[in-house]
Amino acid sequence: MQKFYEAAIVSPAHEEKRRTLAPDVFAAYLHSGPASVVYYWYGALDVVKEGYVELELHDAQVDNLLADTVKVAALKRCRNGIFHFQKKYFDERFIELMREDGFVQWVRELTDAFGRCIKREMDQGYWNKPANPS
Repeated sequence: MQKFYEAAIVSPAHEEKRRTLAPDVFAAYLHSGPASVVYYWYGALDVVKEGYVELELHDAQVDNLLADTVKVAALKRCRNGIFHFQKKYFDERFIELMREDGFVQWVRELTDAFGRCIKREMDQGYWNKPANPS
């Protein structure tokens, strides 16, 4: 998915649309392609992280990845950017995520680690345990 985003964002066709389309039409174009899907993925991943913490799950690889507080904060910014109204749609706070060194690889690793962790918990019957009252 990230490769599609990167290819789309630097393509001559994308640049032509950015230059020639009205801002609202260009925004609609962005929401219909790979770029928008990447941000939804990142925003949803922050929600998964929130559940992981709230359920007090533990996994060495996930915990190690979540120890990178800079990347965790970037993921939350992405969630806020995609799921909350933004007056300035192309805010640098959200675009810079794609430029942060190692962020995309970290997201891929975190996604895979969450997948393995959640599958393991389901296989062990975690979801059949009584709820932990708060």
